[in-house]
Amino acid sequence: MGMQRRLCILLSLLTFAVLWSAERSAVANERIVTPACSSPPLVFVFGFLNPPKASTFVDLGYKVKSGQWSEPDISDFAELGSELRRAIAGKLADKLGHEAVALVKAGAEGSPANTSDDADYQRRAQEAGAKFFLRGAINHIRFQGNALTPNYYELVVSARLVSAASGEVAWQTSHNMFPHYFSTRKGESPADVFEGRLIPHIADVMSARILAALQAEAGQSP
Repeated sequence: MGMQRRLCILLSLLTFAVLWSAERSAVANERIVTPACSSPPLVFVFGFLNPPKASTFVDLGYKVKSGQWSEPDISDFAELGSELRRAIAGKLADKLGHEAVALVKAGAEGSPANTSDDADYQRRAQEAGAKFFLRGAINHIRFQGNALTPNYYELVVSARLVSAASGEVAWQTSHNMFPHYFSTRKGESPADVFEGRLIPHIADVMSARILAALQAEAGQSP
């Protein structure tokens, strides 16, 4: 068998392996956040809203060091709210089971048109048979890129867990600051760092607090 044919076969096998792995990963992720539940979910997770703007500053040295020449703006962070809610839902599903957590997908990340109070959220959670619903927002995004020091990343987050039956708040946090310094790798954008490094930390912290609230509501010690 010629060398060229061997390379073609090897490339085909590698391509198949990559596609197969990606398909399995996609299915697993879908199960975590949008399970085909045979019973109503315990927690309905609505979309986390994004802020209207971000506070950013980068110096020339940062641009050279990181390879990011354009000034970041709010459009660069458009997916942070979605990434945060998916991360929190995934952490909750790991502890409660996939069928206990439903990530709402209908229209505008599942958020009702009126986001000023809980009434529309509560109604939709009741219709789904959920016992609680979780809603939240990223209130502010801050980023400072510097050449000589690690870069500053901060998300300010609000969220609350509400009883779908009574409308009572079981747990909430308001304008909770999550600041962190990270060194940026070459070619890594600020959004990459927020999504890959800061949001998983926030999801760990917030999911632990939500789980403690759920245990308290069930009459168990946290």
